[in-house]
Amino acid sequence: MRIIITGGNSGVGKATAAAMAAAGHEVVIAYRSVSKGRDAVKTMSGDVKVAELDLADLDGTGADASSGRRNACAPTRGCCAYLSDPGMTDTGITKDGSALLRWTTRVLAPRIAQTPEQGARSTIQAISTDLPNGAYIAPGGLLHQWGKPRATKVAAKARDSNSSSRLWQLSVELTGCDW
Repeated sequence: MRIIITGGNSGVGKATAAAMAAAGHEVVIAYRSVSKGRDAVKTMSGDVKVAELDLADLDGTGADASSGRRNACAPTRGCCAYLSDPGMTDTGITKDGSALLRWTTRVLAPRIAQTPEQGARSTIQAISTDLPNGAYIAPGGLLHQWGKPRATKVAAKARDSNSSSRLWQLSVELTGCDW
């Protein structure tokens, strides 16, 4: 199976890419900048490649298409999509956040969070599931933050377009990135 992973140079993405490549799948780690994935690929065994992907241009009609290349993740027949949640995972992603987030990363996460490899279990299960397209898989433990992954209902609020828009705007404000 061909598996495309964004964010595969560290944390949950890297653990997922490594596990799926070791299991015999063709893995593509996709970035806007190919150079970011090269170091990660060197640490993995199996069929792992790095490809250029601009998530703002999934249909391949923008700059990527004008250069004659097709995005690694452009829509193709036979694709399935699943949602997966790694739960509380100690990846250091909040290390540059607010004082409270930095404290949480430094003090709490090492004691109560899952490892990136444990966090990758939901994604690995989503990739290898026979559940219907669109299934949501998350840790089965307390508040869906820890434990063995299982299929879970997506909360109605998660499907609400107004909530989605507000979350996107907040993400833009916090990260300064608006694709």
